[in-house]
Amino acid sequence: MSTTRRKFSKEFKSKVVLESLKERVSFEVLAKKYELTPTQISTWKSQALKNFSNLFSADSAEQKDKGIETQILYAQIGQLKVENDWLKKSYNDPFRTTKRHDRTLLSFIEYFSTMPVARTYQKWFLLYSNGRV
Repeated sequence: MSTTRRKFSKEFKSKVVLESLKERVSFEVLAKKYELTPTQISTWKSQALKNFSNLFSADSAEQKDKGIETQILYAQIGQLKVENDWLKKSYNDPFRTTKRHDRTLLSFIEYFSTMPVARTYQKWFLLYSNGRV
C-alpha cells in the first residue's frame, strides 16, 4: 500500500518558517504541532533564509510575470500581422493586378461579369474598347 505525498501551500510553509525563526520553541515541538519532521522544518527555514534577500529586490515575481505577459502579447501581435499579410495577398480583387497603375481590359471584363445589372454596360464597353462604337 503506497502513501500519497503531501503537498503544502506557500502560506502553510511561511507560517511554519516564521514560527521557527522566532525560536521560542524547538524544531521537535513545531514538528509535533504541525505533524512534520524536524528536518523538513529546517529545510524550509534554510530555503527561506537563502531567498530572503530576493524579497526586497527590484526583480520581483510580478515583474517577471509582466515580462512573460508582454512576450505573449508580442507573439500574438506577430501572428496577427502574418495572418493580415496573408489575407492581403490572397484577397482576389478584380481590379488588383501586380502593378497598381496597370488596369487591363481583362480586369474590367471580370469586374462587369460579376455584376448582373451591368451586363448591358459590359457589352457596350467591349464594343467601345474595340473601336466599333
